[in-house]
Amino acid sequence: MAPNYWAWAVLEDAELLSRQEKPKEAIHAFEQAQAKFSNAEEAIKQKIKEIELPEEKQAAEKLIKTSNLRLRYCQARISIEEAKILDRKGEYASSAKHYGLAADKLKQLLSDTELPQTQQELSLMLKLCEAWEQMELAEEKADPERYFEAAQLFEHAKTYSLTKKTALLVLGNSSFCKGLAAGMKYRSSLDLEEHNLAKRHLKNAATSYLQAGFRSASEYAKATQRLFDAYVFMNRAEGEVDPEGRAKQYQMAEMRQMLETVREERALAVSLDEVLHAPAVASTTISFATPTPAGEVSVGLERFEHANVQANLICSSHQIRVGESFSSEVEFINAGKEPALLTRVEGFIPEGFKVVEKPEIYRVENGCLNLKGKQLPPLKLVEAKIVLQPSKKGIYTLTPKVCYLDELGNIRSLKLKSVTLKVEEVLLPNRLSTGTKELDALLLGGIPQNYAIALTAPPSDERALLIQRFLETGIKNQQVAFHITTEATGLNNLLEEVQPNLHLFLCNPNPKTKTPEHPNIHKLQSKTDLNNLNIALAKAYRNTDQTTKKPKRICIEIVSDVLLRYNAETTRRWLSGIIGDMTSKGFTLMAIINPLMHPLDQLHAILDLFDGEINLYETEDPYECKKSLRVKKLRNQDYIKNPICLTQQKP
Repeated sequence: MAPNYWAWAVLEDAELLSRQEKPKEAIHAFEQAQAKFSNAEEAIKQKIKEIELPEEKQAAEKLIKTSNLRLRYCQARISIEEAKILDRKGEYASSAKHYGLAADKLKQLLSDTELPQTQQELSLMLKLCEAWEQMELAEEKADPERYFEAAQLFEHAKTYSLTKKTALLVLGNSSFCKGLAAGMKYRSSLDLEEHNLAKRHLKNAATSYLQAGFRSASEYAKATQRLFDAYVFMNRAEGEVDPEGRAKQYQMAEMRQMLETVREERALAVSLDEVLHAPAVASTTISFATPTPAGEVSVGLERFEHANVQANLICSSHQIRVGESFSSEVEFINAGKEPALLTRVEGFIPEGFKVVEKPEIYRVENGCLNLKGKQLPPLKLVEAKIVLQPSKKGIYTLTPKVCYLDELGNIRSLKLKSVTLKVEEVLLPNRLSTGTKELDALLLGGIPQNYAIALTAPPSDERALLIQRFLETGIKNQQVAFHITTEATGLNNLLEEVQPNLHLFLCNPNPKTKTPEHPNIHKLQSKTDLNNLNIALAKAYRNTDQTTKKPKRICIEIVSDVLLRYNAETTRRWLSGIIGDMTSKGFTLMAIINPLMHPLDQLHAILDLFDGEINLYETEDPYECKKSLRVKKLRNQDYIKNPICLTQQKP
């Protein structure tokens, strides 16, 4: 393999010299590469006799064929460089012959090549050689039809162009040849329609050259156009019998400042024949990319001539708990020489995962990340990072596919290396389920038994739903559930047939929701009648089954009302007593506090009494959810630190 790669490196040097318009040095380098490919072919033929494994022998035979193809490619390239040298000497017929020889060799190579990309590259070279051959014959014979045929061949070559720059260059060559053809026809016919046609084609050529980045060729085309105009006026002047008319024609040429402009851009020709020549860039090999006939990756740079996007998938963790946030990031880099447009990443978001954060400029659609045509310049890095949360346990495999457009508008795709994620559902012992799966996920199974938790949230449907689920889950599990509130809103299902384990303490003489008369429904005359509330709680507890070992739960919704009625000191004293009393009796307590109703100092004085705090808040920039839950503290217990989106459901 070493001789083969060495030959390839020399071939790359030869291509570079050719692009730099150094044909003599390029011929020498191509001859060296040809010799080295020949040596590589012989070396592999010798080694193949020692190979025993069938697949290795097959690979070696393929390399022999590849080396031979590259050797013949070098021969074709030598003919092209020799043609360029002959053109500079003005030996147009000999130059055309060498372009023809190169075209014949490329045709044979094309028929022996199987790779589509290499076929496209060789097809471009073949059509260019055929066009150059016709150009040289047109120069030799001053034949406009040859120029027109060359223009047609250049247009055909455009269909094989690998870059926009190449396409514009060959389009400029086609227009220039059409201009030369029309100019030659004008010379013989003096038909002004041909003159106008030639000017239009030359103007198009100048524009195409400029867009392709060949400013000197563009100026050459403009200069040719001006010279052509100048000679038209001079020709008219020569045909004028009247001295005054002749002077007027000369004056028109000078008024347009054509001759003066031409002197700056191109040496003034002595006849119209000398004006009508193609620019040197018309036969440049700068658009050539070294073909890669073999399946192996070469040390050359031809595959980087175009947009070449590489990407890498990075996940912050591969083992995640349900409800735990983790980041998934794709790094894109364009290793090519042309820009790319990133369109989307498919398979980026597994089913059952919620997107909690994403870049503002992108959009999520059906598990794909829409990159909205993000431009990726050559050798630049772009990142796309999202934050996900799994909602159920399982093994998930991410195999994203990056889709992008190259500089020619072709759709390209790249499959990334797979990443496997293991999602576990952690349920710690002695946890009391809240009935809300998202909250239970954050708490690793629920609230620790006998803990007092504060839920800080302003009134909302989501808050009401959390309370309802907390109570319903207790009743469903045959647990004692106390609820201290001012309204029985959302408890219709429980109150239709009052459950024996549910005790409702309604601290409102005039509730909006009617409640039935029942021993377990304790109606108090005030929101802040704490003495009677404590008596009612003690009485209700005595009526419960004292022998049961099942956990109990209590929800207190009047903390904000008490804090508004009394100062922080009194409220803190009452809460401290009820928390100590209830937890000692086996209750797990959840108190509801509206943080927007109180000054921060009073709020913190109350929150300090609780073992934990859960915050329900509105997401600032919601994507998949409007409300999120976050455990702000849970004394001496493990829990998931990140927020989680709360599924939108009506209570």
